[in-house]
Amino acid sequence: MRSRLVAILAFAALVAGGAMGCGGGDVEAARERLERDVQERVAQAREEYERRRERFGRRTIYVSQRFAADLYEGVARGLPGEATGAGRAEGDFAVAYVLAHEYAHNLQQELGIFDNRVTATARPFELQADCLAGTWANSVYAQGELQPGDLEEAANAALAVGDFDVGNAQHHGTPEERRAALLDGFRSGDPPTCLRYVPT
Repeated sequence: MRSRLVAILAFAALVAGGAMGCGGGDVEAARERLERDVQERVAQAREEYERRRERFGRRTIYVSQRFAADLYEGVARGLPGEATGAGRAEGDFAVAYVLAHEYAHNLQQELGIFDNRVTATARPFELQADCLAGTWANSVYAQGELQPGDLEEAANAALAVGDFDVGNAQHHGTPEERRAALLDGFRSGDPPTCLRYVPT
């Protein structure tokens, strides 16, 4: 899995390098071209996401190639926890954590835990998804495939994506809560441990 992920992200970096006009020339003009290109691609990705979501529902995980490449390279911008100095999203296992977290949302829906109903806050569902991502990381460890620094990459990414917008219904959990949920799942390795995050 790891070599395939690295190959995909290397290709994404190559494509992004071409978008910058790396043949030399005016750096400011290249930066402006890149900004325009990124804005256009983000708009296109959002449109495509909505089209696919309508067609396939929540059975498919959507993480843009650019976002995954930015996470891998440690240059993702706008992560709330990271903006305050909490954590840093970087590396292949940071990307793996994000994918595992998103897959956990699919599991929540399949199991009837999350059914797209409006709730007071997204926080319990997000922390449960972090916990389930931690149980997946434990399974990687049990298979002997966890490399030195992998868990630290995931924990730092969890810190980086945490937020402090407690009054907002879309609050996902503070950086410390997100990391704690991930590590709770990792330490237990048992998915039912994660049931405690969502009241029944």
